[in-house]
Amino acid sequence: MGPTWSEDPPPQQVSKGGLCKVYQRGAKIHHANKYRKGACANCGAMTHDAKSCFERARKVGAKFTGKHIAADEKIESIELDYAGKRDRWNGYDTSQYCQVQEKRFQDRKMARVDYLFKQSPEDESGNGEDVPNTSSAVSYEPALPKSRWEEDLFVNNHTTVWGSYWVDHQWGYRCCLQTEKESFCTA
Repeated sequence: MGPTWSEDPPPQQVSKGGLCKVYQRGAKIHHANKYRKGACANCGAMTHDAKSCFERARKVGAKFTGKHIAADEKIESIELDYAGKRDRWNGYDTSQYCQVQEKRFQDRKMARVDYLFKQSPEDESGNGEDVPNTSSAVSYEPALPKSRWEEDLFVNNHTTVWGSYWVDHQWGYRCCLQTEKESFCTA
């Protein structure tokens, strides 16, 4: 008779390089100053050839110019299991994401300040210099694009616009409740 539930040994965490192994994505190991024989003709890195280069194809490659040589990537040989090969978050670092978000926040803040500075009225001295208004009572709203149709056009003594009234599947004027488009207001 085999072991009972209480006699089972504790499960061991066996990892064949699946979800537990982490590698450094995009890590660079060496940055050369000039083109080396056998390197990628496009970017100059030794870790791949021109066919498998991820950089944009240059008009004149690093092989011929000797300028802007890319750094060699760190290549790790990790044996991953089925789940490990498909783990898209392997090597993800949350601190990098925080830095990106902080930079985006700062850029948006600077854009708002620039926008408010450009929208501020001229100062009272009349010398034409723009001075930002720091008063909290003033609110700036973006200018709406002008429509090609005339808006709030009151015709024939009406005090409301055509289409402000709807009855029996017909549009009309709310001021006099008429459904004839070119009629005079009777209100």
